[in-house]
Amino acid sequence: VYIVKPKLHGPEEVQFVCDLMSGVEGKLNLPRNTIKIGIMDEERRTTINLKECIRIAKERVVFINTGFLDRVGDEIHTIMQSGAVRPKAEIKNQNWLKSYENWNVDVGLETGLPGHALIGKGMWAAPDSMHEMLTKKISHLEQGASCAWVPSPTAATLHATHYHRLFVKDVQRELKQRKRADVGVLVTPEPWDFVKASRDSIEMELRDNIQGLLGYVVRWINHGIGCSKV
Repeated sequence: VYIVKPKLHGPEEVQFVCDLMSGVEGKLNLPRNTIKIGIMDEERRTTINLKECIRIAKERVVFINTGFLDRVGDEIHTIMQSGAVRPKAEIKNQNWLKSYENWNVDVGLETGLPGHALIGKGMWAAPDSMHEMLTKKISHLEQGASCAWVPSPTAATLHATHYHRLFVKDVQRELKQRKRADVGVLVTPEPWDFVKASRDSIEMELRDNIQGLLGYVVRWINHGIGCSKV
């Protein structure tokens, strides 16, 4: 039984989930460790303590995974008292986010996941842009990922071709030699002087976030349909 577990805030919550899974196995007379866990690295507390999260779930973990929107949401919640946050398009180019993506892979490799569990990257959130996905999503493999989220069966089939073009084990072997990502960079917010932003750019960012609420949160939470779009 495979369960993806999002929104975990650090090792204590990973331990709670593992204890819960043990309790369910006991109640249903299932063999120990029948229920496996995919750890979504989406919260700062989990990111920084990822190695300990993996240690706690070492008998159950089948993958670790990064996620742009949820991780950025937690970062905003963490630093919002310090001032305005950059637009999402700019956040994608910030040093802390690059460090976060590299940190996840580095910790996964350091804890020996290859051959035992997968290292994943985030969703391709443009289900109508399959040609662009086919061109760009191979970058996840180049970053060391051995799996990644896609929005549809068609997208999954196309993304599968990337793994025939690039041998991830070779990539991961090379990445093991690089310097580990800097956790100091990962937890250092980069200030934004929002007074220089134009009225139109602020309006566009608001509309983009409203679109996200309508296309994802409402469909998922209110309608129970899952990841969708407007």
